[in-house]
Amino acid sequence: MKQLYITLTFLFICSLSFAQKSFQPGYIVQHGDTVRGLVDYRGAMRSSVVTTFKQQESAAEQTFTPHDITAYGFDSGQKHFEAFDIPVTAGADTTKERVFLDVLVKGRASVYYYRDSFHKDRYFLKKEAQPLIELIYEEIKLKDLNSGKLYKAEKRDYTNTIAVAFADCEKIRASRYKDLMFTASALADITEAYNQCVGDGAPTQKAGRKKSKLTFAPALTYTSSTFTLKGDEHPVSQGKYKNESVGLGGGITANVTIPRLNEKLSLQADLLYMPFRQTASFNHRNNLGFNYAYDVVFDVDYLKVPVQLMYTYPNGRIRPYVSAGLVNNMAVQVTQQATRTDYYDPDEPRVREQEAFGEGGFRKRTLGITAGAGMSIPFGGKALLLSVRYEANENSSAIHSVSAKARHVYVMLGYRL
Repeated sequence: MKQLYITLTFLFICSLSFAQKSFQPGYIVQHGDTVRGLVDYRGAMRSSVVTTFKQQESAAEQTFTPHDITAYGFDSGQKHFEAFDIPVTAGADTTKERVFLDVLVKGRASVYYYRDSFHKDRYFLKKEAQPLIELIYEEIKLKDLNSGKLYKAEKRDYTNTIAVAFADCEKIRASRYKDLMFTASALADITEAYNQCVGDGAPTQKAGRKKSKLTFAPALTYTSSTFTLKGDEHPVSQGKYKNESVGLGGGITANVTIPRLNEKLSLQADLLYMPFRQTASFNHRNNLGFNYAYDVVFDVDYLKVPVQLMYTYPNGRIRPYVSAGLVNNMAVQVTQQATRTDYYDPDEPRVREQEAFGEGGFRKRTLGITAGAGMSIPFGGKALLLSVRYEANENSSAIHSVSAKARHVYVMLGYRL
């Protein structure tokens, strides 16, 4: 439970870091005038309700809502937002709210994107001076009249809406409307095709949509571990264990960005080798009053697969990041040895070697939680990745009366290819 609290606290800190400002060159449109400067870039939901602007780095920040300006955008990536009144919920016409819509394609026909407060993706179509139309897609449940069972069905009203709107372009085949997916890229592509069909040379602007990017990085690790055993009934749990591992390991990491959700977020999965060696030497008196000397060794080679959500600060040459997630531990080699020496006869002490937890007593697969922080540093046209992580694993003992938990702090140095 304590580890859960640590993880939740860390994720809360991460969520606070999402609020960090990220000013990029851009503009606002107010009273028909375009004012250039720096615009704060945020995620899709915040970008739809408010933006922060300043004319230069040292200038005071100004906050604008869709009631204050008609549009704003960024120079990089051609991201552009326009203010419109839309229904609060899809398909409703009674209650309206004014929001910034993300422009996917701008031309004789324009298509817009909006993520509402229910985290639902909504799309809108507009042809020149005609009113804005919402493209409706719903997943609904229907009942089979014979069996009475419920099944899922799709309400694809958007395909007919677009087919009617683009009817003056005979080049777009009916099959394309039938197969049209309800995604930003598909709706943008067909709208761009329509504009090219009827545009007569009129310019069409298509927003630059960042795609997910997959990168790899070989990595080296140095690990310091602790091993805590508890359980009054088992002799090996009486010792205080110390780390005897050289700590050097490594592997490869893979990182994929999630621009559709947030351009500062990514998923990172690693495959790491990590040595683990803990020893303890102690004396133990059993229930009959006999004294024994114990020398215990746990020597394990782990393959670890951490999967983490990562937040990277977007600006600057050196970019800090934080991460948190789960880790899957697989022991590919296990040596668990307990050497017991008794001194019933001081002249001829007896030595017995056995597995510390017995056969099958050491769990070869465990789960854990991990969290960390680091930075990306430009180097040789690529990037060095330097991070520190903390990892807490579940009980590695299969013996009911013994708790054996490992904790790791490791430094990782990677080179993003």
